[in-house]
Amino acid sequence: MKHKQTVRLVLLILLLSTLLSAFAACGGGKKPTVESQTETQGGGNPKSNDDPYTPPAVKYNNEEFRIYTWTGTDEWVLKTDVSSTILDSKTYYHLMNVEAETGVVFTIAQEVPGGYGRHTEFISKVAMLSGSDDIDLVCQYSLAAIHGAIEGVYVDLAKLENLNWNAPYWSGDFLESNTFNGQVYYCAGEISRSTIYNMFVMTFNFDLAGTYALGDLYEIVEDGEWTVNKLYTLSKDIYRDLNQSDSADKGDLFGLVCNAYNSLDSYQASCNLPSLVRNDMGELEVNPAIYGNYGSNVVDALRKLFHDNDGAYCNTKEIPEYYAMQEGHSVFEVVTASNIITQLNPSGINYGILPLPKYDQAQETYHTCLGMTYSVFAIPTVANDHKMSAIVMESMAHDGYTDLTPYIFETSLKSRYSKRPQDSAMFDYLRDGVSYEAGRVLDNVDIFALVRRSVRDNSPITVYYKEGEKKFNSELLNINFVFS
Repeated sequence: MKHKQTVRLVLLILLLSTLLSAFAACGGGKKPTVESQTETQGGGNPKSNDDPYTPPAVKYNNEEFRIYTWTGTDEWVLKTDVSSTILDSKTYYHLMNVEAETGVVFTIAQEVPGGYGRHTEFISKVAMLSGSDDIDLVCQYSLAAIHGAIEGVYVDLAKLENLNWNAPYWSGDFLESNTFNGQVYYCAGEISRSTIYNMFVMTFNFDLAGTYALGDLYEIVEDGEWTVNKLYTLSKDIYRDLNQSDSADKGDLFGLVCNAYNSLDSYQASCNLPSLVRNDMGELEVNPAIYGNYGSNVVDALRKLFHDNDGAYCNTKEIPEYYAMQEGHSVFEVVTASNIITQLNPSGINYGILPLPKYDQAQETYHTCLGMTYSVFAIPTVANDHKMSAIVMESMAHDGYTDLTPYIFETSLKSRYSKRPQDSAMFDYLRDGVSYEAGRVLDNVDIFALVRRSVRDNSPITVYYKEGEKKFNSELLNINFVFS
């Protein structure tokens, strides 16, 4: 183990000069060493005196920290070289910070397919683990975690003293939505870069917005006038048959483009319409608003936005996906932050950033949500040292909050590629408004696609609600019983 740690430290020294040059080229400034990051926090924000984090009192002596992870994530960057991206190198240093602070050595023990369609199979394999497998942490697809909690294969994190749930590096919204009768079996947030990568963002083509005289979009947001109806008004008359096919199809220019799966979910979140809420007894139930007047009004407004709009393209079962913003063929399009980093930034498109639109001006705040492919973390019951697992998780979340997350925002989202200072403020609206409502995590309830399907298929929400009502309620009854 000591040899492995030594090799990593030598590699760190050899690569530091190359990484520093890359940081300088993109305006990142001087990168502190691993030791100095404890003081400066690496993201340009010195550690606050009121930081609630308490460094671990115990330090493990190069002990392996064995991770059981799904193959759909790329966040375990345990080596780096001159060909690594800047963000992968930064993620590597983040994990090395955690190793240095806790004394563990990260090791991928097993990588198992576990994305959508195979996530319950992933949990079945977790259930077969034993103490001899020596697994310290499970990293899984977001929809898998609830199945592990119900199967009883995860530790109740609320009972572990080394996790400070009141600290800002743990998402209070995620915890509130996924705490069952005081029990917490999985967590997400600053512990993983996949959280940021999956955040939905409204992008707009700045040049096309000027061409079509759409006005100051940033001012519209600041004045609270950025609503679904406003988006409809701005997009409805924008269409050009670029491929001369005499039909509105993929390849043409549209005022608004949306891919009708995860991207449509962001509009449900932006209209503040959670699928599940808690009743007076603290139990989860279907939000009455979703099948009542408000839910019907929201879905009808979104149906109008995408289906009664000559300037809109929304893919369905028959209509293919179309990521038009990076081709310069849409004025407005919702994408993930990952898409901005990997597609929009290299494309050279002069784009701007906005929050998702509110339902109406009476709604006070802007909201967004995450795509499904972010990671959720849990400690298996068969882990040999629950305390060590909790200490490492706390260190990961804290260093992510103070170092990795600010770096990603400042260099890859807000500052490095931003054309206008207003985009930075728009990102703050987005980050502050991320929703982790339970309906998007509780896969067994299967309510996360209710609004999406209604809008995609241009059908009243009451139709699909009636189809799924029995399952929604029976699965919620089971969850409330299991954790009672």
